[in-house]
Amino acid sequence: MKKALLIVAMLLLVTPVMATTTITAVQEGEFVADGMKQRTVRIDYSTDVNVRAFALDINIDAGPTFDNIRNFKTGESNAVSPGYGIFPSRFRDFIVVTGPNWVDPNYNPTVAWNEPGSANTGMGWPKMIVEMGTLYAGDANKPAWSGTLFRFDVNSEGGSGTFCITIAANTLRGGVVGNDGNAISASYVGTCVTFAPAGCVVPNIVNTAEAAAIAAVTGAGFPAPNKSGEQKSDTIAAGNVISQDQTAGLTIDCSTVINYVLSLGPCVVPNVVNMTPTDANTAIVNAGFTVGARTYDWSASVAKGNVISSTPAAGATPGCGTAVAYVVSRGPIPVACFDPCGTTFSQQKSQYNIYITNKWDPNSWCEYPTGSGFQCHGDADGKASSPDAYRIYTGDLTLVTNNWKKKMGVFPAGADPRADIDHKASSPDNYRVYTLDLARITSATTGNWKRKGCTSSVGTILPRNCPLDDASNNTYVKPVNCADSK
Repeated sequence: MKKALLIVAMLLLVTPVMATTTITAVQEGEFVADGMKQRTVRIDYSTDVNVRAFALDINIDAGPTFDNIRNFKTGESNAVSPGYGIFPSRFRDFIVVTGPNWVDPNYNPTVAWNEPGSANTGMGWPKMIVEMGTLYAGDANKPAWSGTLFRFDVNSEGGSGTFCITIAANTLRGGVVGNDGNAISASYVGTCVTFAPAGCVVPNIVNTAEAAAIAAVTGAGFPAPNKSGEQKSDTIAAGNVISQDQTAGLTIDCSTVINYVLSLGPCVVPNVVNMTPTDANTAIVNAGFTVGARTYDWSASVAKGNVISSTPAAGATPGCGTAVAYVVSRGPIPVACFDPCGTTFSQQKSQYNIYITNKWDPNSWCEYPTGSGFQCHGDADGKASSPDAYRIYTGDLTLVTNNWKKKMGVFPAGADPRADIDHKASSPDNYRVYTLDLARITSATTGNWKRKGCTSSVGTILPRNCPLDDASNNTYVKPVNCADSK
């Protein structure tokens, strides 16, 4: 009892002593108790003078509270168990001592709620006052120059965020007191603890191989993720994750199932050769591209109406979403698209090539869209008059009259092939431009004078493209829908 009173007396002496004494808060492990996240903090000291007692204010930002102070020494300091274990403000409540240590579980270094200046402090509060002292006889039994005073737990109380702990001297109770009973000026180092929100942290699995992504998700505490789809990607390799439906870094309920989309690699232009336009469109869209322009050309190897080629070509990787254009076959070049001079195909082709080589206008001849498609019906010049848009009019009549009774030869000495509207030679004179050609323009029954091309007016629509008049030739070019009109 005399020793305890000596400690109390010494705490009343507050003359500062110059020394290097530091009190430091150090974070330790985090754990969960009663459903609450908690972190352990210890209070260490170091000094270069003998310290008889500590009286400390320890505070934390609002939210968390202090819980379960422990690991403090009990009993007198000796060579076997040195340290600070006498708590002046509580000692009188536990004066009965049995054995070398105090074992009563209620005996702790925090100041009781009913002590002066201690309201709303202690366990369960964001502030506590701690008093610790030492009793010893002889230098061999005094506390070490540094060590741990005690540990306590910070209870998150279900909250999250960063909270700072501060330490200061409790001057009412003497602060830090030296061996001579004088107050010691000490330094105090606090710390800040962070409590993450309850749940599991979503890992970033984008651009991660599928197996590794699954392992990362389950390793973070979530159920196995769900592959919600597959997509082409110009930037993510095949087999890697393109996207995830939960934001990486967020803390969410651990039972959440994370969905992801897997990459199928870059978009590759499909081979649409010999497909119909409908099938080609489907293949292009399914491959991750958009459908580009459709054009037409002659082809002896690809059936009419099927695709000849695409741009970009099959196998290219121009980037998902690129427009893929393609060319549709109009079939083999029909005889009607050559100058009909001669009676054999080779003769006709030869004359037509001469026609093209000399850069005369072939536009009236070939099947649309290469030419007008109306030549065999009287549109010899391949033009529509202005402003009436007559396909069959004075320009066509002029071509016929200028070539009247002419036979074929190398143009312009022979007949202009455009004026041979019926694609026949008269018999027996072999005129290429004669009465039947004129009739296609002016006859009241078979002529098309002032007729227009594709219009909505009934009776004015001309068939598009020229069927061959030679019955022995089975090639017949069907008219094209008027929506394709020039």
